[in-house]
Amino acid sequence: MSDETALLAAIYANPDEDTPRLVYADWLDEHGDPARAEFIRVQIELASRDDYSTEEYARLNARGHQLQGAHAARWLRHLSQFDEAMQDQRVVVEFTRGFPDTLSLSGAEAADFAILRYFPELRHLEVMHSPLTPGVLRDIACLPELDSFTTESTGFDTAWLAHLDPLPCWTHVRILEDLDAGAWNAFQERRISKVTLLEPDQQRAAAIRYLRATRLNDSVRPNKPVKIVRLVQESTTDAELRLLSYLPELEEIEIAYGRETSAGLRHLSKLPNVKTIHLGRANAESLVPLMSCKTLETLEYLGDGYSPFGDESVTGLEELSALKHLTLCPGGTGPGLHDATLHRIGALRELRTLDIRIKLRELEDQGSLASLRNLGSLESLTLNGRTYTGAELQQFLADLRRQ
Repeated sequence: MSDETALLAAIYANPDEDTPRLVYADWLDEHGDPARAEFIRVQIELASRDDYSTEEYARLNARGHQLQGAHAARWLRHLSQFDEAMQDQRVVVEFTRGFPDTLSLSGAEAADFAILRYFPELRHLEVMHSPLTPGVLRDIACLPELDSFTTESTGFDTAWLAHLDPLPCWTHVRILEDLDAGAWNAFQERRISKVTLLEPDQQRAAAIRYLRATRLNDSVRPNKPVKIVRLVQESTTDAELRLLSYLPELEEIEIAYGRETSAGLRHLSKLPNVKTIHLGRANAESLVPLMSCKTLETLEYLGDGYSPFGDESVTGLEELSALKHLTLCPGGTGPGLHDATLHRIGALRELRTLDIRIKLRELEDQGSLASLRNLGSLESLTLNGRTYTGAELQQFLADLRRQ
């Protein structure tokens, strides 16, 4: 085995480590390829930064593009049979941390998919407006390091999901096609539940790889605590929420436009340090699993208007004694919130802000609102869209106390 082959093997064996790549960059300097060496170092530096708006980031980014534009054809000469596809942009190859690890195929021809065989360590794959087949999907499912896979307008058939079962448990899969919802959820559960077979450190690594493949979490780092997670417009399923349970340091979670149900929220209830949970355009029909999260300080639920959310959906709410900020706005035509929810909220003496939609005309006891009079720390109350603060809020509470 040559020195270069051994160095590359070390990189592929440790895909998230920078050191093997930097060692290879040193070797390239010593063997007459300073441009490739610089490119690797520049992209590693870019990947480590979150300060995207700084002049230094812009300078590094521009230098990286300059080096890639000047030398990418040489670095990808082993793909010469796909030159036409790349010139037509049916196939686009992108580099990360100095190495090609991302493929995008758009309007691709059947023969173009052969390029997958040249990327056994592929991390990201996007297929748009191209004719997928079961055979191609089986090839994709064998990619052991794949972090994300997205398709749209490929003629993807629901029955083909089974071909993707071998994908890693952490792969962020987005099939933007007309699939059966039940089959999709079952596929996600089959695939992601494999995480339970891993060692604890591998489970954590899987969760981090999944998050880094989503759109709003690229600042997550394997060697740093993960405090905040945002899953917005990711169509997040219950199975994906299982991965978050392996990040015990999590403090804040935002999920919006997801497919989560109460079954998925049970995974979040295992987090010992979670303080804030935002559920926007929420699909969950119940928040009961979260009532065991005694560390919660902020709980926000904005319903999607279709879930059957009612008083039973917040059974146990009164146990969240640390809660300071609460939003419960189910919306839609579900059963809605009534007397029982008001009584539960009345026990939350630490509440600072409350935003709630109550079906006032359906209250069994019009005096149920008086339960809110115990909220002595309340600074803002929004009731069915009407906000009370300051003196107006104090007058509102005083009127309740006189009832």
